[in-house]
Amino acid sequence: SVNSYRDRHVPASGGIVVRNTVAFDGTLSFESNANSEGCGRTITGSSENTVYFAIRKDSTSVGDLQIVMGSGACCADDKLYIRMLSDGSLYIRDDTPPANISLGTYLVNTWYLINVEFDDVAQNNLYRARVRQCDSPSSCPGAWGAFSDWVDSLGGYTSIAYIWMVGDCNLSNCYLDAISGTDPSPGAASAPSIPLDDGQWFQILFNPISVFAKQ
Repeated sequence: SVNSYRDRHVPASGGIVVRNTVAFDGTLSFESNANSEGCGRTITGSSENTVYFAIRKDSTSVGDLQIVMGSGACCADDKLYIRMLSDGSLYIRDDTPPANISLGTYLVNTWYLINVEFDDVAQNNLYRARVRQCDSPSSCPGAWGAFSDWVDSLGGYTSIAYIWMVGDCNLSNCYLDAISGTDPSPGAASAPSIPLDDGQWFQILFNPISVFAKQ
C-alpha cells in the first residue's frame, strides 16, 4: 500500500517518497527529489474535462517539476504539460512552436492549485491552465489567476486518461497532492478534493521498472 511506503523511498534507492509531514489536503503527499522518476494514476478518460491538483517545491533555483497528462495507459503517451522550473516560474507547454508559456512565479514551500482544462470538441487538441496560491483547501491567500490562452498539446489527443508527476527535481523536493475533478479551494461550489490518503491506486515509475501502490 502507499501507506506502507510512508516516509520511505520507493524503491529503497529511488527518489519517490510518500510524505506524511507535507500535505495540501489530508495527511499525505507524494515527494520526489530524483531525476527521471515519477508517480502517476489513471483518471476517467475524456476528450473534454477539467482537472485540479496541488504542487509545490522547496527551491526556486534547483530542480524542475513536471505534471504531465496523457492518453492511454499511464504513462506512455504524454500530451499536456505543467512545469515548475528552476527559474522560479510556472509554465504551460505550447507545442506549436515548442515553448513554455508563463503562468507566473512561485514561492518556495508554498502550495499552488493548478486547474487544467482540455476540450477536443470545441478547442481541437488544445488545453489551458490557471493557478491559485493556497495553503490548504480552507486557506487560499490569492484568487484564481486568469486562464492562459489555449495552447497546442503534444501531438494532439482524443482522450486524456492519466496524470503523473515526473521531472528532474535534482535533490530539491517536489510535491503532488489533491488530484480532483472539482475545485477544492474555499468558496467553490463543488465536492472536496481527493487527497492522496483516499484509497487511490498510483503507479510508481523508476528506471527500469515500475510498481503499483495503493493507500
